Amino acid sequence: MSIAGTQLSTTTVQTVYTSTGNSAVTTAYICNTSGSAVQANVYAVPNTATANVANQLYANLTIAGYDTYVMEWERLLFNNGDSLQIKPTTAGVVSVTVSFTGI
Repeated sequence: MSIAGTQLSTTTVQTVYTSTGNSAVTTAYICNTSGSAVQANVYAVPNTATANVANQLYANLTIAGYDTYVMEWERLLFNNGDSLQIKPTTAGVVSVTVSFTGI
């Protein structure tokens, strides 16, 4: 099992994990490092597609100040090039850690 970590530096959609080969994402932690609540949209985006409502997992997910939201799935399966992408409402205060394994 491996992990990938990213700090979201802008309020645009940002890729936090891209599958190399086939993989399973086991969990993701979305941490708000500020004292104010933030919101985020989360997407599971197929290779060559863009983040949109058709592949949105969470809409306007609210994360309280200094709190972490844990996305616990049985497994979220990705093909080569598929990605997990997040769009926060505030830049520079959200960090994401993704746990994944190749299959």
